[in-house]
Amino acid sequence: MDQLNTETIRKAISTARDSGFRSIKLSAGTSSFQGVLSEEALTWGDEWEDDAQASGPVSRPINAPVVGYLKLIADKAKVGETISEGDQIGDIIALGIANEFLATCSGKITAVHVNDGEPVEYGQTILEIEQK
Repeated sequence: MDQLNTETIRKAISTARDSGFRSIKLSAGTSSFQGVLSEEALTWGDEWEDDAQASGPVSRPINAPVVGYLKLIADKAKVGETISEGDQIGDIIALGIANEFLATCSGKITAVHVNDGEPVEYGQTILEIEQK
């Protein structure tokens, strides 16, 4: 089934309603349908959230928690290094105060976007990690 058709949607709604479901989400090919069958289900967000997992490795950015100058730990922050969640990767120096820069997930470093000693902005991506 490449597309959702009216009959498929009607059957799905009928089955969901008969089974006591409060909401329904359907997806086929490039078509998608989201429906609310009762008022209790109106806590959904406005956006369609796809529950399907992406195939292959997942790359996650590690962003700067503060504004300052980056001081990396040389043997930890290299492409190919494996780190664990909570490991200290370096410091971000802001107003003369060293703020620990920690890994927010475990995995292998696939990219380093900021060099040691360079300034960073809040939320700027410093590293990318391929999650385990």
